[in-house]
Amino acid sequence: MKIVAWNCQNLFYSDEQAPKHPLACSPERMRQVASVIEELHADIYLLSEVGGTTSLKRLNEQFLNHQYRPYLIEGNSDRGIELGCLIHPQFKYNYSYHSHKSHVSQNPQGDKEKTFSRDLIELRISPLGEVSPELIILFTHLKSQVDRVGNDPQGKNKRTQEMTAISELITEIK
Repeated sequence: MKIVAWNCQNLFYSDEQAPKHPLACSPERMRQVASVIEELHADIYLLSEVGGTTSLKRLNEQFLNHQYRPYLIEGNSDRGIELGCLIHPQFKYNYSYHSHKSHVSQNPQGDKEKTFSRDLIELRISPLGEVSPELIILFTHLKSQVDRVGNDPQGKNKRTQEMTAISELITEIK
């Protein structure tokens, strides 16, 4: 089993069917991303900073010749950068893909709010014919250190909240 986690850094793709995004990357950049994916030939790619479902689908359809099954559930990102997953159809395991984007926890000020700035995806993998997972992968992209508002220098409070929630979820999953 070969798994790759990759921050694709603003992988927005626009074409005649998708509206132009200000951060849209060129077809050449999409070809470069596809080339790396094909070279690594992993079973699973966990991708961060994907510019939505359309971008992930276009990558798979137009640049990877439908080689993978794309999964993306839109998260909480205010920039539209999401977590996505590509799974090779010949992957010989059962798997399920879940989002924790609606998880709520207490922030440092004591208020309840959505925990994750983007999402925390959970991929459960089990051998064919079995229900219990052999492997559980949690994948996230923590809040950026950029503080546009000026109330959370380097995003430390939000990142701490996210990491605390991840630790609690890991304990629940065990």
